[in-house]
Amino acid sequence: MQLKQALQALTPALYLGLSGLAFAVSLHAPKQGQRVALLPTILIPTFLSLSVVLHVPFAPGVSLVWGQALTGYVLHTISTLHLEAIPSPCSSMPGSTALGSEYYVNFGYFHRIWLNPRLIRTHSTPPTSPKQPVKQSRGAFLVLQLSKLLTYYIIQTKISPAVFDEIVIDILPDEVAPYQQSLWRPLDDFTARECLNVIFVTFSSFWTTFVYLDGTNALMSIFLVGIGLDDPEDWPPLFGNLSQAVGLRKFWSRFWHTLPMKPYRSFGEYISLRIFRLSPRSFAHKSTNAFVAFLLSGAAHALVDWLRGSPDWRLDFYWFLLNFLGCMGESLLVKTLRQLAWRAGREHDLQALETSWLDS
Repeated sequence: MQLKQALQALTPALYLGLSGLAFAVSLHAPKQGQRVALLPTILIPTFLSLSVVLHVPFAPGVSLVWGQALTGYVLHTISTLHLEAIPSPCSSMPGSTALGSEYYVNFGYFHRIWLNPRLIRTHSTPPTSPKQPVKQSRGAFLVLQLSKLLTYYIIQTKISPAVFDEIVIDILPDEVAPYQQSLWRPLDDFTARECLNVIFVTFSSFWTTFVYLDGTNALMSIFLVGIGLDDPEDWPPLFGNLSQAVGLRKFWSRFWHTLPMKPYRSFGEYISLRIFRLSPRSFAHKSTNAFVAFLLSGAAHALVDWLRGSPDWRLDFYWFLLNFLGCMGESLLVKTLRQLAWRAGREHDLQALETSWLDS
């Protein structure tokens, strides 16, 4: 039984390894046509890994994080190799117009690109740049990450269950019926108990996702920095400062994890600039980028839930699209307030709010 579980746990990683080999070959291909031809060899093992990991009977939380990470990996692959067309290390070699005898593998280049959707430290930073990476000793980094994991473990296993038992009331089956899940109904139907349930479920979902993602990120950073393959600068914080989580736009753009943001931006700019040919500084361009980001995020979550057999996978689409509408409403409100302040000559009074949730 233990051997079977070990094989089940290793199979998704083996499929990802096969995808990584194909990614390395595609990354070193000097022609874009070769990369297009190699794309199925990257995607097929990835989807096999996704289909296998979601049916692993143990560690459902880890398998869910793995599944979400694979959807981001697919977007990162298409964005990096095709939309941004990151150059091949072979392209600068004389006579390297095709894969042949002069083909070689730059492992360092591949390592920096493959599982790095944010493309951290992939471009040289000028010494005078204000965005220099923060230097940190390896020992201090490992101690901080281990402390973070220990804190999460204590909160999840000791504090959260005690708080739940003392504060949160039981959620009855009829309170999660399809009618109760609908937001499009008279306000008189909403009760204080239902509002409490919604607040608890929403907060609990965000907190659990936060712990799984940040904990997994910390665990991987401990391993890779510990063996010397990465530096502490390769693992910046996954989430922003909690003080930045003010307003929907700031929550999603500055606080919530930024792992898929660069691929989302690449897709959004490709659609906005190349297909719709919008002006880069226009409101329509920014709105298109935001819509594509929420749409892709909803599609990724819905795909994973659908593969897991969840009957409510469509709710992921609704959730992220509602957040997009909320961000758009917030932007329009901000624009209206700025125009009213300008007409009333109260621009200075608005500056205090500009540093909070009004700041775009």
